[in-house]
Amino acid sequence: MIYFFLPQINIILLRIIQRRPLRHRMVGRTVVIGDIPWVAQAGEAFLSKIFACSYSIAGINVHSANPSDHLVHRMTHRVMRGTLLICGRPDGRLSALTAMENAVVLSINQASSIQSIGSSCESVTIGHNRFKLPLTARGIFLERHRPLFLCEHLLKSRDVQPDIMNTSRHRRHY
Repeated sequence: MIYFFLPQINIILLRIIQRRPLRHRMVGRTVVIGDIPWVAQAGEAFLSKIFACSYSIAGINVHSANPSDHLVHRMTHRVMRGTLLICGRPDGRLSALTAMENAVVLSINQASSIQSIGSSCESVTIGHNRFKLPLTARGIFLERHRPLFLCEHLLKSRDVQPDIMNTSRHRRHY
């Protein structure tokens, strides 16, 4: 009888050692890659080819979608316990990318809010912005190897000297 339950016992012991959620599914996982189309499709092709010859218990299903466009419509109804959602996150500190980062954050929060037996998907973000989203399991932050843009200089100087642009506190009210 112990031989029948030995794989499940080993999976639970491994999850306890790795401090991973115990309620996730014990069969093949689903990986959803969310990024701009060419990155998401390249990642999907790479992962599916790597795991093509794996055993069924170690296999994965790979999907890709654009989080600023159709991730919510195509993938959130497929989210279940143990789904791994990996999303590239634009640097919203640059004024040209603020709206795109807000769309990505909204998509990640919607997918991470879906609960199944008290557990949801594991979402991971990858990007330059060092703010970790509250509903994500982990944030991977990339180093910057470029000079600062003008809007970044303005934000940096505003953080050093707060209220420099706000003249309302200098006005006298009669």
